[in-house]
Amino acid sequence: LPLDKALCAIGFPVATLWAKTNPAGAVSGPTDTDFNVRVLDVYPNGDEFFVAEGCVNARARNYARTLAENPMSDFRYQIGSDGKAFFPADTVALTNINIGQLYEYHFRMLPLAYVWGKSHKIKILITSSNNPRYQSNPNIPMDDGKFFRRIPNDGRSTTFNGQPVSPRKAVQRIAISSTHPSHIELPVY
Repeated sequence: LPLDKALCAIGFPVATLWAKTNPAGAVSGPTDTDFNVRVLDVYPNGDEFFVAEGCVNARARNYARTLAENPMSDFRYQIGSDGKAFFPADTVALTNINIGQLYEYHFRMLPLAYVWGKSHKIKILITSSNNPRYQSNPNIPMDDGKFFRRIPNDGRSTTFNGQPVSPRKAVQRIAISSTHPSHIELPVY
């Protein structure tokens, strides 16, 4: 629906997605994937303009939740009992998700300062890839504590639990219901 008055947002939008993934060739077991969210401004004449975005990696979903739920002031380095400095969110484990299982992804998007004009619309796009802006995800599991880093779309396989796994396409499903309320919180000014 078109806005009945101008809307100003300044700060970090927060996305909550309820989603599941089904990679090709697999019906069960562990996997990984990404979800990208983009916010656009749709002008009355139909032109669309990019406003803000955010991305969450399924393996890093708990890390992303920690960042989204804590004020920025909570993210100072701390000194551990061993005398070494650490970033508290860095202690959150990176873990695979299960194929076909619904998960909640709650994450802070990149900051924005924007005004949608009267009669404009806010459009939300959700995808599983935004390459080359973000590295493409091969939708394969990784050993706990590891993160996938390599040339996007290189087609190479890797090893998980001693077995070779190759990159695969995935079907993503976003849930939108009263029990699974996927939504974006805009920092309205």
